[in-house]
Amino acid sequence: MLDWINVKQNCFDYYLTYKRIYVPISPLEAAHLTVKYITERYPPPYTLMLSGGVDSQATLYAWHTSGVEFKTLSAIYNENLNNHDLQTIIEFSKQLNIDINFINFDLFNFLFTEHESYVHKYRCGSPHMTTFMKISEHITEGTVIMSGNFILPGQQVLPITKNNFALYRYAKENQKSMVPFFFLETDQLAFSFDKYGVFINPRTVPGNPQPMVDTKVNLYHKGGFPVISQNQKLTGFEQVKNYFDANFKHLVTLQDKLSITPQVSSKRTFDLLLRNKYELRYYADKYVTRVEYAEQA
Repeated sequence: MLDWINVKQNCFDYYLTYKRIYVPISPLEAAHLTVKYITERYPPPYTLMLSGGVDSQATLYAWHTSGVEFKTLSAIYNENLNNHDLQTIIEFSKQLNIDINFINFDLFNFLFTEHESYVHKYRCGSPHMTTFMKISEHITEGTVIMSGNFILPGQQVLPITKNNFALYRYAKENQKSMVPFFFLETDQLAFSFDKYGVFINPRTVPGNPQPMVDTKVNLYHKGGFPVISQNQKLTGFEQVKNYFDANFKHLVTLQDKLSITPQVSSKRTFDLLLRNKYELRYYADKYVTRVEYAEQA
């Protein structure tokens, strides 16, 4: 797992060293090499955990076109609250003539009864990441594959926060075979999009109406991945947050409201109940906030 990165641990701080390299092949070719790399180092069967996002679509396409046998798993949340995501993966999988294995996942039960224990055990303030940990437990054989994100052109740090790095921690402590960041598993794939120039987040450009997701879709298309755009896709929990606002505001306590600080400022019911106070508790952790950057000629 991430064995191209030198992971140094000091208490709850992690320091990473990675080398930026020039990748002469296409991102899709780099993805195929990464699939080969994984099959040589991780035990089969290989199961892709899929949402409907462009990263999941690209991961599915890479494995499908690699010729390596794999399984799939997508979770259906209560009230079909992630249906907007699942419809996209269904549409994309039909184009590839692939059947997706769907499971019903009681998200509310997990968040209200188990999320906090995962938070403290893996020092992870994100209910999104703890949910992914729990879903991965439905995969009991072989290796779990999650997409992660590639390094955007010109980006100087890994696209991993202290929260999603907790997936690494979870897998390590449970001795679970897992690739939590497929697009970062090899340096060739991580930097394969660099050839398309420096990435500028359209949200930072005044007057630019183009959503970031569409810009990322364009990068994937250039790289050989025919992913489907999701203009409403952000984290996969948008409808869940709306549901919490509508149904669970009465559960918010004064202590929850006091968790609003400059560090964690969301006033959404979902975040007040399940995220803010935990983010504050582990705010000092430096999972991937300090990166030793090594340039390779």
